[in-house]
Amino acid sequence: MINTIRADFYRLFHSKGFFITQFLLITVVVLSVSMEALGSVGLNVGDISSPQDSFALQQWTSATTLTAMSSMASFLLYFCLPLFVMTIGFDLSRQTYKNVLTSGISRGHFFLSKQVTFLVMSLMQLIFYYGSAFLTAWAKNGLGTFEADYLTNFIRMFGIQFLCLNAIFSIGMLLLYLTFSNVAAVLAVVVSPLLIAAGTLALSKYDWLTYFNFQSLIDSAWIHAVPEYFWLKTALTAAGTVLICSVLSYEIFKKKEL
Repeated sequence: MINTIRADFYRLFHSKGFFITQFLLITVVVLSVSMEALGSVGLNVGDISSPQDSFALQQWTSATTLTAMSSMASFLLYFCLPLFVMTIGFDLSRQTYKNVLTSGISRGHFFLSKQVTFLVMSLMQLIFYYGSAFLTAWAKNGLGTFEADYLTNFIRMFGIQFLCLNAIFSIGMLLLYLTFSNVAAVLAVVVSPLLIAAGTLALSKYDWLTYFNFQSLIDSAWIHAVPEYFWLKTALTAAGTVLICSVLSYEIFKKKEL
């Protein structure tokens, strides 16, 4: 399994697509921080929304910038998509996984290696995102003032965003193992958050649907004025989605014929 993970990272780090993705990600972050401008994707519904207007009158120091940039972190969906295709989708869509399995690695180890590789890469995307935002703001306006509980809140926000991001991709992964089609998986990653957001808006009386609106929750993860245990329930919902989709994906993969 270790060799499979190493092979995936080797292919990524020797791929032009990987470096182009990182360049575009850092460019978007640097331009956003330099111009002190925020964008958004998807639908924001319910009481939990991103307070982007509140940053317009503030100086974007490193402390303020990390908070501001958290409200457009769902952009990472599109910067993780190429990595998703290059890690999990590469062998499945080309059916080269058959060569790997016949070389002696078990299906379980193969599946787990792909999962671990993408989890690490999505974590790296978050680190690149906030790291480049922090350094750009530091060079432009200085560090600013960090409150006593700033680090605790940032770690909580970072964890929520990591889980919600991977919950969305776990849905795409499930469709990928069902169809072995990168196109179907990418469409699932892009369309499913919009469908969930629309469903949350249409069925607003069902409050529990809010916990599945992962794309909106990524952008709202810094907000503190939420009901008690809201973010804990969000984390458990996202982690449960990842776990259930992973188990279903593995069961589908285990039954595939070589």
